[in-house]
Amino acid sequence: MSISLNGVFEPITEFSVLSTMARVIHLDEADDVVVVMDLVEPPVKPYVVGFEDLKLSLESGDSKPVTVGVPEFLLVLEDDLDEKTKRDRDEKWAVIAPLLDPAYPGQIFVHGEMGRLVGNRAAELGMQRKTIYRLLYRYWFYGQVRNALLKNYSAVGVANRNYTPEKRPGRKPRFQGVVIQSSKMLNAIDKRCIKLGKL
Repeated sequence: MSISLNGVFEPITEFSVLSTMARVIHLDEADDVVVVMDLVEPPVKPYVVGFEDLKLSLESGDSKPVTVGVPEFLLVLEDDLDEKTKRDRDEKWAVIAPLLDPAYPGQIFVHGEMGRLVGNRAAELGMQRKTIYRLLYRYWFYGQVRNALLKNYSAVGVANRNYTPEKRPGRKPRFQGVVIQSSKMLNAIDKRCIKLGKL
């Protein structure tokens, strides 16, 4: 059974090397290393499993490959993106691209390197480390494509909502003050004043 980059696998038995559905984000067969990322929300830090261990787990039936659907927001064509969306995606890519140096594939996954590289990049850009981690995790979580850095608006709002401008959305306003009685019992003096036109 083949193990490939971006392949998704899930555990079948408790003897699996995986604890939940996970994506392969780095593969080094020569060094017996597979870096996987659990496909859970929110995304968590990737971890290393042995290449041979994962292969044996697949062959024994403790784990199996899974086909996952591509999220709707990743299926957009480049020509359908407006300039603002492209600029936002490319700015995010510029933040993490130096960490994914193709000259040294997998360097970020060496023990202790991720923290050092992210820390250096955060200091260089003057941003928080967690922002860079979130971008990296999102990139790996959705299959290591640039469009993974697009904003996901596919699950926002109500499906097939018909909006009418005359009917404002939200809860109806409710008066929360003290209600004052607008009526008064008229006495003889009040009636005399009304007759004279003073009230």
